[in-house]
Amino acid sequence: MQKILFILILGLGLALSSCENYPFYVPDNFPQDRIYSYLPYKKGDTLLYANASADTMRLEVKKIDSLYLRARRNNSDHIIEHAAIVANLRNAKWNLSVSCACYERQTFEAKVTNQPINSNIQVLGQYVYELEEMSDLIFNQFVNEIQLSDEMATIKRNRGLTLFTDPNGVRWEYVGKRPKKK
Repeated sequence: MQKILFILILGLGLALSSCENYPFYVPDNFPQDRIYSYLPYKKGDTLLYANASADTMRLEVKKIDSLYLRARRNNSDHIIEHAAIVANLRNAKWNLSVSCACYERQTFEAKVTNQPINSNIQVLGQYVYELEEMSDLIFNQFVNEIQLSDEMATIKRNRGLTLFTDPNGVRWEYVGKRPKKK
C-alpha cells in the first residue's frame, strides 16, 4: 500500500512540476536587432529628402522608442510577445510617425502616418502580414526592404524611411542623414 501511495505521489509531483503556469510557450529567440534596424535613428538626427523637382526637405527625429515585451510565468497580462520601434519625424509642415512591429509572432506590420496639427491621422503607407497561428516563420518577413501600400513608402534595414508620398501626392526620396549635433 505504501509503495502504491509513493508511486501516486511521485507521479502527481512529476505531472505538476512539468505543467506550465501559462498556456503558451515563447522561445527566447526573437531577433530584436533585426526589427530595430528598420529605424536606425537617434533623437536629434536630421533626415534629408528630395523630390523630382529638386525641392528638399529636412525632418528631425523628435522621438524614437523601442519596446520588447515577452510574457513570463505568472504574468497576468494577455500579451505573449510584442516588439516594436516607432520614430517621430517632424518639421514645420509634417509630423510623421514611422513604425515597425511584430505582435504575438503572428502579425508583422510597418506603417507611415502623418498627423497635421488639429487634424486626423493620415496613413501614408502600410504593410501587414499575418499568420494563422504563432510561428517563427513570421521572422521571414523581416526582409531588407519593405514596400508599403503599393510603393507609397519604403523602409529599408539600416537606413529607415527611404521613400514616401506625402498627402499632396509628392514623392520624397531619402538622400542622407546628419547625425545629432553634439
